[in-house]
Amino acid sequence: MSTKEVFWLLSFVWMALATGCSHQSEGRIALYPVFGKLLIDGQPAVGATIKFVPVGQDSKNNWIATSGHRSAAATVQSDGTFQASYYDSNDGAPPGKHKLMILWLTASDGGGLPVDRLRGKYCDPKRFRYEIEVREQENPLGVIELSGGEAR
Repeated sequence: MSTKEVFWLLSFVWMALATGCSHQSEGRIALYPVFGKLLIDGQPAVGATIKFVPVGQDSKNNWIATSGHRSAAATVQSDGTFQASYYDSNDGAPPGKHKLMILWLTASDGGGLPVDRLRGKYCDPKRFRYEIEVREQENPLGVIELSGGEAR
């Protein structure tokens, strides 16, 4: 299998895990539009994946991922825009607090597994940098700008 094929296979698997594989026709939770733009050094982060991890607080007010809740996800388009998807494409995210996890895979030099162009800085649950609250309305996030792998 070529490096490019491995890259796309892993990208697909990660996206499937990020959004969940089940499709329920009954008992769906309410979703609300969440959209924005992701730029790296002023340029669109085309193909980057954003995962919206639902969170709560433990007894010491530390942020923790909420168990039993799957995450919405989005893929950054050619103009840098993204829209959250949960059950279907661009259908939104459930209400509540979420931390954003960002992964931008690219083929590695010399073949092998793809690497995160952001060097894992935005996909470590212990170091989430962006917190949002999805409200029961449209949720424009504006522009998220990253520079040299660091948040601005």
